[in-house]
Amino acid sequence: QVISADVLKEINSSIQSSKRISIPVQAALTSTGVAEGVVEPQRLPGIDVAPKQRLFIRDLIAPGKTTSPAIFWVQQTGFTNKASVVPENTTKPYSDIEFATKITPVTTIAHMFKASKQILDDFAQLQSLVDAEMRYGLKFVEEQEILFGDGSGAHLHGIIPQASKYKPEFSVEKQSGIDDLRLAMLQAQLARLPATGHVLHFIDWAKIELTKDSLGRYILANPSALIGPTLWGLPVVATESTAFKGKFLTGAFNAGAQLFDREETNVVISTENTDDFEKNMISIRCEERLALAVKRPEAFVYGDFTVPTSGE
Repeated sequence: QVISADVLKEINSSIQSSKRISIPVQAALTSTGVAEGVVEPQRLPGIDVAPKQRLFIRDLIAPGKTTSPAIFWVQQTGFTNKASVVPENTTKPYSDIEFATKITPVTTIAHMFKASKQILDDFAQLQSLVDAEMRYGLKFVEEQEILFGDGSGAHLHGIIPQASKYKPEFSVEKQSGIDDLRLAMLQAQLARLPATGHVLHFIDWAKIELTKDSLGRYILANPSALIGPTLWGLPVVATESTAFKGKFLTGAFNAGAQLFDREETNVVISTENTDDFEKNMISIRCEERLALAVKRPEAFVYGDFTVPTSGE
């Protein structure tokens, strides 16, 4: 419309450098009413997968393997030390050691997924996605069982239900989360199992890192530093698990618990489940078998952070 205007043609054929003109404007060219399929959308490669919670507990506790359906061990529960200086020709005292037997069964964690053979054949990337999602889902439940399993039925007997309740030996003036974690370390030390790390929620860790002194200076954090999160010389594992909001777990993770794999995570595909063969459907199973032995529950201290009083 503008290009075909007579006044514009006149300017193009003249030697005038500039001239104010008036051009009638008709309907603008827009995408409204364009038939579907005329303009093809751009397809981005891959699949935009959902973000996932970071899993951590397997990296903290001792690993192990087993070929048995249960884990059995003998635990020393006491030692009465009667050793003393003995005069000549007198009876020597007897000491005593007490033991207890412990057993924990191997548990199966599993889930299924069903898909058509055609979609898996035609969309190769979907196969990898299904495999990854099933493995992650399994490991997510595994972590919940290791931490919070109540031991009922086929559930694991997790660390936190067996952990010692946080009982500080003394109170600190204007006690904060920083003090709580140090006192939890002391509690583990008094149980003769020195702590090796802390687990707490991202929010609580951020509160600790952002703690300032009376001059507004950060007590712990250096915003320009690149070192990993540590507190009182121990590594800090921050998690977004909502069960840890306002709570912490401090302990000797490697010495206090061990995870035994009976059957490592595996994914199996079958077309013979019920009527899958007739319908060209595929059943996918992801499972693992494992046992958790919390050998020393007193190695772990679990509790609530102290809530600062107003004005602190």
